[in-house]
Amino acid sequence: MAVKREGHTCTGARARRRVDFSTSKNVPPHRLRRRQLLNRGLQGLAKDLGGHQGAWTSLRSQLLNPRNRGNNAEVTMKKNSVQYLNGPRQSGCYVYVFRIDGAEAYVGKGSNGRLWDHERAALHHKRKTRWQVVLASAIRRGKCITAEIVAEGMTADEANNFETQLIAKFGRLDLGTGTLFNRTAGGDGLTSEDAIRVFSNPKTRRKLLRARRRQWRDSLFRARLSIAQKRSWSDPKMRPYRLAIARATLARPGVRDKQKATCAITNRRPDVHARRSEAAKALHRDPAYREKLYSALRRAAKRPKRKAQLREAMRKRNRDPEYTRKRLEGIQRYWKRVRARAGAPIGPSRPRTRITRRLANDSKRP
Repeated sequence: MAVKREGHTCTGARARRRVDFSTSKNVPPHRLRRRQLLNRGLQGLAKDLGGHQGAWTSLRSQLLNPRNRGNNAEVTMKKNSVQYLNGPRQSGCYVYVFRIDGAEAYVGKGSNGRLWDHERAALHHKRKTRWQVVLASAIRRGKCITAEIVAEGMTADEANNFETQLIAKFGRLDLGTGTLFNRTAGGDGLTSEDAIRVFSNPKTRRKLLRARRRQWRDSLFRARLSIAQKRSWSDPKMRPYRLAIARATLARPGVRDKQKATCAITNRRPDVHARRSEAAKALHRDPAYREKLYSALRRAAKRPKRKAQLREAMRKRNRDPEYTRKRLEGIQRYWKRVRARAGAPIGPSRPRTRITRRLANDSKRP
């Protein structure tokens, strides 16, 4: 046997070591035939024992393991934790049902290998859904678990509709209508009613709040989120989409008032106020930032719609006596500081501008 490699020829044992047997192209005919017969025998054995693809794969890996090639090696066939009664035979989406001790426990839809994802997640994932926790517990207790595809060869919409019908038929455990551990009504996922019901639970809200606080304490998470947000907003395709979502959210009744109330409560905290004040001062110390901010404000003030909005907002604020009083006091404090710096005597003086004159006259009115 000879193998030509990088301009020179190797023979004997060195050539055999360099041959790649990972693909059937390089496997000798007698070894390939032996492997095919082994696969067929293992598939039949797995079907007889009620298993599926994972069962014969496990047995095959044990037989081909070099440690088990001795005369005294014992190869055992472990029955799968979940008995898969059938597998997908047609292309497209399918709907499946998990049963625990004969009772329907979960209804799902998917394609390709989605049917086997639940067992893998229940046994190996650290963060599990409610259904995966139940499945892992049933596997540990040795309960009879079966998975069956009840319909296949469907489009995504047909699979969604059929899944919704089956969930409505069997009933959900969280609603007290059946035995299913599904948390939604089926279809594309969480509906608005499901989301409101799930997140209105105080226990769920506390768990989500703790998880969010734990994430925000991680500086690496904050940095990644900041980079992702900046990249998304700078994308010319995503920016109009995100602006439309933000405007639609603010247009909903009560959302803007709720945000204002939340910001007011947060800003009353001394630590938050000091932190934001220091951050704003640090930004305004940058000349480039100041020029960018002022140019944006000037451009916005030149637009007719924005100009009308600002004029109406100023008129509304000037009609408020409390705002007028605070503004007059602020102007008076400013001129006191100016006169103190210039060395002029601090005392009552005539209002210097039309605005201060009008404000002073308004403050004297009963």
